[in-house]
Amino acid sequence: MSFIDSAAEVLDRAEASLHSLISDALKGKAYREVTAIATMAESLSAINAGRSGAGAGRRASAPEMTPPPVAAEAAKASSEPSWMRPKS
Repeated sequence: MSFIDSAAEVLDRAEASLHSLISDALKGKAYREVTAIATMAESLSAINAGRSGAGAGRRASAPEMTPPPVAAEAAKASSEPSWMRPKS
């Protein structure tokens, strides 16, 4: 087993341990600790993604669910009666 293989195995175990710690912290309602552990897990995940090739290990990001401000204003304006809108 090469040093690279050993390091990869250690990274995988560390990432699994951090995810387990996050679960335990959430169960214990230790929300401050969850943030710190999640930051460590993200850093470790970035290292794992980098070693697995050019983007092969990257996770797809969730699409942005909030509408742009202009669209939100237009939707709001069309859903509320005209007498409720300011006259400026």
